[in-house]
Amino acid sequence: MEGYALENRKEGHLYLVTEDRHGKVYLWDFTEKTETEFLEDNLPSEVLQFATEGAMLQYKDGQYILYSPYGYDMLEDEEEEEKETEDAENLDDIENVEDVTDATDVRKDAEEEMDNQKEDFERDTDER
Repeated sequence: MEGYALENRKEGHLYLVTEDRHGKVYLWDFTEKTETEFLEDNLPSEVLQFATEGAMLQYKDGQYILYSPYGYDMLEDEEEEEKETEDAENLDDIENVEDVTDATDVRKDAEEEMDNQKEDFERDTDER
């Protein structure tokens, strides 16, 4: 299992501690948002002190350091930001639809005005 952990350690990546049990810590790659977590069972005791469930660790210079004790909050904040971004994109789509609707209304008004002018011209021509 240690080899598996070695494969998953990536310089600069953030890892969320999803579980800590009897010196065995399970990590989830917060940077890549992988589908699975992995067992990291070769942590020094000084890291185990802060590698508690919910903590965010960073793998830097070949070792884990505490990035934040509030990893779940970071995850939640990121999910909220993604939702806000999605909502903003949807709003942009709605505004684009409104722009198209406005443009359609302007086009219809212009066509109506042209029809009116054409009728006026034909009426004037018939009267002569």
